[in-house]
Amino acid sequence: MNCEICQEDAICTECKPGYYLKNKLCSKCPASRENCTYSEFTKLIDGDCSLGFFYNKSTLSCNSITIENCMQLDDTNTDCIRCSSGYRLTFDGYCVPACIPNCLTCSSPYTCDVCQENYINIASEECRLNCTDNCAYCFSDGSCKKCTTGYTL
Repeated sequence: MNCEICQEDAICTECKPGYYLKNKLCSKCPASRENCTYSEFTKLIDGDCSLGFFYNKSTLSCNSITIENCMQLDDTNTDCIRCSSGYRLTFDGYCVPACIPNCLTCSSPYTCDVCQENYINIASEECRLNCTDNCAYCFSDGSCKKCTTGYTL
């Protein structure tokens, strides 16, 4: 059972995180409010929505953010203020790739500081899949596409 606190007669008065109280039973929170803790006596309030959703004051509900790769909107729900991992925020509130493909952190749009897991940093300008020894380029499955100088496939 997902009840955190019960009365002596087995009636639930408080639910575990991720569940809410309705008709003395604990129900799972919707994806738009994955960490909800409200009860049947309280209402959804601004700030209760999960990342990727925003609080719509006119419908009093959590709606999906429609700006591509945006995780959080500003207080007016019009501009993005937080992008998904691997994306950066532009001055006009949109999310674009952080920098070069397969880069985790960049110091500029064309300079990679740290590549994603299983990728190696080539002169801070490229993140290449970490291939087997003597392989210069490899396919996404790890098989060699082009050998280093002096070696053949």
